Amino acid sequence: NKTDRTVSQANSGMTVSQTTLCSSTEKKTKVSIDDFEMLKVIGRGSFGKVLLVRHKETMRLYAMKSLRKENFKEEKDKTNCIIERVILEQLNSNFVVKLHYAFQSLDKAYFVIDYMQGGDLFFHLQKNKRFSVKRVKFYIAECVLALQDLHKKGIIYRDLKLENIMLDCQGHIKLTDFGLC
Repeated sequence: NKTDRTVSQANSGMTVSQTTLCSSTEKKTKVSIDDFEMLKVIGRGSFGKVLLVRHKETMRLYAMKSLRKENFKEEKDKTNCIIERVILEQLNSNFVVKLHYAFQSLDKAYFVIDYMQGGDLFFHLQKNKRFSVKRVKFYIAECVLALQDLHKKGIIYRDLKLENIMLDCQGHIKLTDFGLC
C-alpha cells in the first residue's frame, strides 16, 4: 500500500517529495513559501510552528505547518512527517483537516491545511472551565465519525487529545496532527 511504500522510502533516506497538492477547486500549480503572506503564529510544537497565512493569489486563509528539518533528530521523525503527509493526502473527511498544499525548502517542510477559526478544544475548555453535557455529546459524536473515517482507510489515530481537536467557524470539529499514526 502507499503508506508502506512511503515509509520504506523514508527509511532508505529519500526526502519528502516536492509535489504540490491542490483540491479540485484550486489550480494545480507549484507553490512555494513566496506564494503566501504570513499573518501570525497561531501555534508552536517541538518540530516547528503553525502560522496563519493568506494565499496571495486566491486570498484564502490557511494554517501553514512549518517543520524545521534540523529538528528531525531521529529517522523516525522524518518518517512520521512523511506518513502525516501521505495520510492527509488520502483523506477526504468532513472531520479531518484537509491538506491543500505540501512543499519544502532546503531547511523546512510545509503543510498548508484548513485554517480552523474556532481554535482547539483545549483552549475552549480552559476558557469555559466546563462544557455542557449536550456539547460534550456533540463533540464526542463528531470525534467518533472522524475516527470511523480514519479506520475505513486503515488508519489508527494515536494522538487524540483536546489540542488536536479543532473547531471550525460553525463549531464542528476536525482532527489534526497525524504525525503519530
